[in-house]
Amino acid sequence: MSLLSKLLRKEAEPAAVIEHTPCLHISAVPQWDAAADIGKEALATRFVCAVCSESFTPDVYRQLRATEADRVHQVLDR
Repeated sequence: MSLLSKLLRKEAEPAAVIEHTPCLHISAVPQWDAAADIGKEALATRFVCAVCSESFTPDVYRQLRATEADRVHQVLDR
């Protein structure tokens, strides 16, 4: 059997089972609408997750931050 035929021959491989873990949103970046507000986290208009790009209002992001440790522990305890 030639090298080329060995490379081109595909054998059926079992599909790997990948467990999907939802994004925990623990790496969000603040964004501002006004240049004068940049750097002042309290004046951020939204927070964008650096992993999944989902956007959160400041109130929702505060709730996520408050439960961050619990969510991480739940994933690690699986």
